[in-house]
Amino acid sequence: MDKSDGAESLLPVKAETVAWLKVRLSSGPQRIASLIAEWCGEQQTPAKGIVVWEGGRDGTNGRFLAELMAARYVLGVVAFLDDSGSYCWRLPPGR
Repeated sequence: MDKSDGAESLLPVKAETVAWLKVRLSSGPQRIASLIAEWCGEQQTPAKGIVVWEGGRDGTNGRFLAELMAARYVLGVVAFLDDSGSYCWRLPPGR
């Protein structure tokens, strides 16, 4: 496929992936690293009184980062830098 015209094939977006991300972001902005670690890792560890998701390898649990990125595109998720210097995602207004 010639990509010089700007056309790219997009990964099919699974409804359950979109739903998973929407649920996570519905309570407010979330750190991107934590979302990716939860999506790929599925391992919780307590750290400093909070639960932290430790990242696993892409696809080891049947979930792929590309799926999460495709869901982000479908939802129109916005990336931004929060006050603590962490990159976060949030849903756009009205989603």
